[in-house]
Amino acid sequence: MSFSEEQKDNKAPESSEAPKEAATPAQEEAKAAEAAAALASKAFTPKSTAAVKPTQCAGCAKNLKKKLWYYRNNNYFCNNQCYAKKVAEDAKKAAAAAEKAKAEAEKANQA
Repeated sequence: MSFSEEQKDNKAPESSEAPKEAATPAQEEAKAAEAAAALASKAFTPKSTAAVKPTQCAGCAKNLKKKLWYYRNNNYFCNNQCYAKKVAEDAKKAAAAAEKAKAEAEKANQA
């Protein structure tokens, strides 16, 4: 036997088995979900418990430099007047949106 014939004999037999079936889409989605969950758990960082100082008044957009500020309706205000002004503006916007929706509803009913 020559060297090349030995190599042929030592080679793994030709794959007579059918190739493994590809993963089903459900299995692929499950693997992707597991990978995403693992990545999310590694990326989790606990929130800081330190108080966050607001930077601007929600009503007038002034910088809040003084120690006292007002927290109302998930916003920070420099004084009570800014809060009242913001509430009035929001009420006007809500009324305009309601009026617009009512007008559109009437158009839809007429058509």
